[in-house]
Amino acid sequence: MQKFIPIRLLADESRKADQQPDQLTEPFLMGLSEALRGTQRRSVRNVIRNLEIMRQSSLALDALLPSGPLPDLAKVRHSGQMPLPEHLKVQLDRLVEDLGGGVYDEVLDEKT
Repeated sequence: MQKFIPIRLLADESRKADQQPDQLTEPFLMGLSEALRGTQRRSVRNVIRNLEIMRQSSLALDALLPSGPLPDLAKVRHSGQMPLPEHLKVQLDRLVEDLGGGVYDEVLDEKT
């Protein structure tokens, strides 16, 4: 019974975000995990692990979830592979262009 409480938390948060069970993608789950408090974050990580275990014994559950395994949020978070938010991508692109842009002048041996 205790495994169902975190499932309800994940289901409630997914409904608030208008996400269906087959839309539980890594970016959505990472965003949800970051938005929750510590204990709720751990509950979501645990429910994802439990869903992976339970989907192997239930064809009905497997049909509801996205194809392929659900991400292990703890591993993704510690590996540094979290996607950058769009506004940071734009700032990073602008910074790289500003610092790395220009034309190399062979005579002066510098970028202009």
